Amino acid sequence: MVGTARPELLARRPGWAGGKPNALTLSLTPLSDEDTARLIGSLIGRPVLDAGQQAVLLAHAGGNPLYTEQYAQMLADQGTGQQLSLPESVQGIIGARLDLLEPWEKRLLQNAAVIGKVFWPGAVAALGGKAGGGELEEYLHGLERKQFVRRDQASSLAGETQYAFAHVLVRDVAYGQIPRAARARKHAQAAGWIESLGRTEDHAERLAHHYLSALELARAASQDAAALAAPARTALQAAGDRAFALRAFAAAAGYYRAALALWPQDMQEQRAGLLRLLGTMLYLAGELEQAETVVSEGAEVAAAAGLPAVQARIRVVLTEIRTLQGGPSAAALAECETAIGVLDTESDRDGLAEAWTLAGRLRFWLGDSPAAEQALERAIAYAWQCGNHRAESLAASWLGVRLTKLPVPADAATDRAE
Repeated sequence: MVGTARPELLARRPGWAGGKPNALTLSLTPLSDEDTARLIGSLIGRPVLDAGQQAVLLAHAGGNPLYTEQYAQMLADQGTGQQLSLPESVQGIIGARLDLLEPWEKRLLQNAAVIGKVFWPGAVAALGGKAGGGELEEYLHGLERKQFVRRDQASSLAGETQYAFAHVLVRDVAYGQIPRAARARKHAQAAGWIESLGRTEDHAERLAHHYLSALELARAASQDAAALAAPARTALQAAGDRAFALRAFAAAAGYYRAALALWPQDMQEQRAGLLRLLGTMLYLAGELEQAETVVSEGAEVAAAAGLPAVQARIRVVLTEIRTLQGGPSAAALAECETAIGVLDTESDRDGLAEAWTLAGRLRFWLGDSPAAEQALERAIAYAWQCGNHRAESLAASWLGVRLTKLPVPADAATDRAE
């Protein structure tokens, strides 16, 4: 595995790789003036800079090969017969290169920048512009020749050629040149294109990013963003569900927290459910104190809204958190069984799968193995009915632990001895 990082990594983690014989750190120092001059000469193909201009270029580059590369590209874009000014930063050079493009080329790059570091012609076309189909592909090939973008060999979207920016700074500069109001509109258009692909659950994180970006930019531009709030919170919750399914609990917590901020205070049922999910993610991520605070708030909201099933499910999560903090107890089992009674009355199979899983674990810890086995079998049955794969997997693993503790039959023990 090869990983790259800024020098700040060693400031945060000075002991990184210490004592590991199979780890190696290569520190990349700035290029020397001689190496920088040789690089610019090889990129341009022939000496075109006078001594004075080269000295200024070397001073500005500061040993940064990206600055040198971008300046060489700017010379190629403009032609070698003209004297070009030297921007103070790499971003300045990239901005100058973008300004040398035809207006439609620049607009195409800006639309691509809204999609992200990686983009597809269909997405770019959805954000506006006259070019489409083969004409758009031809324009992208032109930008590829100018080394703004590159075409990837494989695509993550069937039927779409995938492109990527040659460097993330090119994308960032192109994106930064778009006015905020226009950015908000383009992000909303990008979200609409993603929805048109179908199977939005496969693109949940990307959809959430575009809707949330559109909402925040519209607000920053003092636009009416009310129409964006509902799809943004729905997309964020779906992204949280997706991250939860992939066991990325910290990421899921971030999505749920962002979705919660967009739910109006009077929509108590949705808020209570999100607080339960957020608390569960924090608990699974190991943030027990935060999890207890969030879940307790969810219990208050559910009680005020008269939601017994949500209250019961929150009770199960709270019991699990407090069991981890203080150990299993008969009182914890009683809390869990009370929640089971409510969930059974409400016919909440998803909640029953989780509650019976915890009940089985508590009974096992408290020494009642036969009752633990029965509880875990019920949990598996409910989980299978409602598609709760996490509860099914957890209950099955604990059932396996329970079965390994069963006494060995006498005839089996005799056979093993022989």
